[in-house]
Amino acid sequence: MRKLLAAIALAVVVMACNRVPDTVIQPDDMAELMADVRVADAVIAVNPTQYSAPGTREALRQAVFDRHGVTKEQFDSSLVWYGHNMNIYQDVADRTIEILEGRLERVNGVVAEAAMSVAGDSVDVWQRPSALIVNSFSPSQYITFNLTADRNWQRGDFFTWNARLAVPPVSATWSMTAEYSDGTIETVIASLDVTELNRQSITFFTDTTRTAVALSGWLYLGVEGRRPVVVDSLSLTRSRITMPNQPYRRMQRRLVPRLNPNDSTQTL
Repeated sequence: MRKLLAAIALAVVVMACNRVPDTVIQPDDMAELMADVRVADAVIAVNPTQYSAPGTREALRQAVFDRHGVTKEQFDSSLVWYGHNMNIYQDVADRTIEILEGRLERVNGVVAEAAMSVAGDSVDVWQRPSALIVNSFSPSQYITFNLTADRNWQRGDFFTWNARLAVPPVSATWSMTAEYSDGTIETVIASLDVTELNRQSITFFTDTTRTAVALSGWLYLGVEGRRPVVVDSLSLTRSRITMPNQPYRRMQRRLVPRLNPNDSTQTL
């Protein structure tokens, strides 16, 4: 009994020593934060010209801290605490690596899927980088795409545009527009939640009675001051209405005829 009590007492002491104080960023949150900090550092490393202006590097890191609701001082002091508690820090570091590897696997999976075929029932047709940065030095605050129909498009195909606001803007809106062979145009537009940490999506369902000849889209990112905006997990998936668990839904239903169907320069 005496040995059992001693073992219990020792376990309580070890647990107390390993407990992360409330003033320190907790392990799971710290791992997510460290992963985003590493991504920000990588962005700076591969874009030295874009981040050569005074304060731009600090602005990117500060945007990451703001995203997680912490200050640089909290991050630094938490690192000091973890530095004195290496057993816990090692767990946090391992979790950070897992998070980064998981993100890389998802990106590689999208690339592999697109490389295999463009004729399948579900394929990513995104043709731009999966992560983009917009700041006050960028020529535009819009991310755009423009696709022309190929032989793999079918009536009723639906397109899902995905994005994650890794470092969010002050406001964000996106839209997709289809043009049909009879000259009509259909548009869907929505706002993004700039407080949402996870990936968001907007879906466009093409008409089953018309032939889509083009699909375009834009994502507007409201930039404020020197604070950069980082968007990752970008993809555009084309799917068939016949896919299991993918019921066909009409959400936009706004078909507008062009005044002159032969005038391709005319816009709404």
